[in-house]
Amino acid sequence: MLLVMVDLASALAAWSLAFGFGAVSHDNHVSTIVRGGAAAVALTVLMVALAGYEKLYLARVCSVRSFELSRLLLVALISGVAAPAVARAVGMHLPSAWAAFGAGSLFILDASARWAYSRWLRSGRINGRFSRPVVLVGDNEEAIELYRSEERRVGKEGRSRWS
Repeated sequence: MLLVMVDLASALAAWSLAFGFGAVSHDNHVSTIVRGGAAAVALTVLMVALAGYEKLYLARVCSVRSFELSRLLLVALISGVAAPAVARAVGMHLPSAWAAFGAGSLFILDASARWAYSRWLRSGRINGRFSRPVVLVGDNEEAIELYRSEERRVGKEGRSRWS
């Protein structure tokens, strides 16, 4: 849940900057702000939906940083391609350069925020938080050997992944 909030904040900041500085509208100032905000919210929702589709909220995907970044780059690029269409849908014009700026900002902000999140999560795991109990299943000899193997590893590293 916290990672979704990190993505929401990053995407909203990136698209708010792009629409705040780059979008053009022929309406009054208040209408432009409202329309730009609506477009930023729409692109933020799109980004989170795409991140879910790309499985960026699964630990097995995000445990390898290069996989996470490649999928995040894809999400940012798709959002950047969709930005001018979203702008047209709310009655604005977003130049391609500002759409690229929004996509690049989204990637940089979200990659940085996800890096900070992963550091916070690792720190918590080192301190014993966010761990799950493990049940060893197998016949007597297999379970005992697995347990001893884990105990030897814990002796070398100083902490157990298993609670």
